[in-house]
Amino acid sequence: MTIEVLRTLPNPPPSQEAFGALYATIQQFYAHQMQLFDDHDAERWAGTFTEDAVFCRAHARPAGARPCLARGERAPQQGPAGAQR
Repeated sequence: MTIEVLRTLPNPPPSQEAFGALYATIQQFYAHQMQLFDDHDAERWAGTFTEDAVFCRAHARPAGARPCLARGERAPQQGPAGAQR
């Protein structure tokens, strides 16, 4: 996974309580995003990304922008030994 740092932490750094609250918010976001993915709700899943997002899967061409992300997720994916996801 690649993460682009958009800003640095303030000086002084946030309190442990503020950091813990931010961490919990991020975990809740990822849980929601993965639930959409698991439910094959392609449009809502793609909507969790920025407009100019690029999503790269192993052994596949990168998909860019929300409509492409959703279209790529709606298409049947071949898994190991030809199994469909």
